[in-house]
Amino acid sequence: MPKIIPKEKIEEARELYKQGYSVHEIADMVGISAYTVNKYTRDIERKVPTKGEIERFKKVAKIFGFKDEELDKIIPNLTRRQIINYNLSFVNLLPLYEKVKGIEINN
Repeated sequence: MPKIIPKEKIEEARELYKQGYSVHEIADMVGISAYTVNKYTRDIERKVPTKGEIERFKKVAKIFGFKDEELDKIIPNLTRRQIINYNLSFVNLLPLYEKVKGIEINN
């Protein structure tokens, strides 16, 4: 007989996922398997940026002159898809930026 996961744990896992924690972090925090976390967060996966995606976005945005205060205001209003698209745009612009500025940036 399959183990029944309490509704509270499922809700906690979903909330932590929305906050950007990884599946494995949530599994450790809530005390359920990563498979179970994935099962109950699958439907929200594409909507919420992960902490890693946000950190990459911040790192590259700072190269282009964005300040932490500006990014802290902008990021909560962005979807995961937007974060990913901006990251790709920034990465594609880096060679041009380096050429114009005459510098080399290591990612």
